[in-house]
Amino acid sequence: MTIEQGEGGRDSSGSSWIPVQHLWRPPSEGGQQRSVSEPDAASAHALTRLLLTAAGAMSLAVALLHLAIIFIGAPGYRYFGAPETFARQAEAGSMLPAVLTLGLTALFATFGLYGLGGAERFRALPLLRPALVAIGCIYTLRGLPVFPQAWLLLWSPGSRPPREVVFSLVSLITGLLYLEGTRRGWRRLGWLLQGT
Repeated sequence: MTIEQGEGGRDSSGSSWIPVQHLWRPPSEGGQQRSVSEPDAASAHALTRLLLTAAGAMSLAVALLHLAIIFIGAPGYRYFGAPETFARQAEAGSMLPAVLTLGLTALFATFGLYGLGGAERFRALPLLRPALVAIGCIYTLRGLPVFPQAWLLLWSPGSRPPREVVFSLVSLITGLLYLEGTRRGWRRLGWLLQGT
C-alpha cells in the first residue's frame, strides 16, 4: 500500500482514501513501525498536562494554607491537626512553630512548581521524573489513612473530626494526580529534561 502526502492517500487500487491522521510514525526503538492517530496523541498529551497542572495547583494551595496557619496562630494549628505543643508554643509567643510551618510552606510550594514544570507551564526543574514520583508517593502515603478514618467515622460517629477524612482524601487525590500524570507522560518528561 502506498500513501500520498496531502489531505490523504490512496491505496494501490486507487479506490479508497486513507486519512492523514493515520500516517505511519517513524520506527520505534525496537525497529517496528506502528500507526498512531494524531488527535489521540494530542488528547493524551493534554490529559497529562491537565493531571500535573491540577496536582501542582493543589500543592500550591496547600502551601498557601500553611502560610495562613502561621497568621492564624494556635487555633489554626489545632484545627489542622498539628501537635498540641505547636499550639502551646504559638500561644506562648515562640517563633519555632512559625519557622517550621514556613519550611513546610516552602516544601509544598516546591512540590507545586514540580507539578507545573511537568505540565510544561514553565521550564522543567532538575530530576523531574524521580521528583514527581517521590512527591506522588508522599501524598499517597499521607492519604491512605482515609480508609480506616472513614470506616471509624461511619461506625463510631464523633470519635474523630470529619475534617481528618477530608484532609486525607485531598492528599490521596493529589498523590494519584502526580503519579498518573507522571505515568502517562513518562517519556515526554524525559524529553523535557533533555531540552533544559
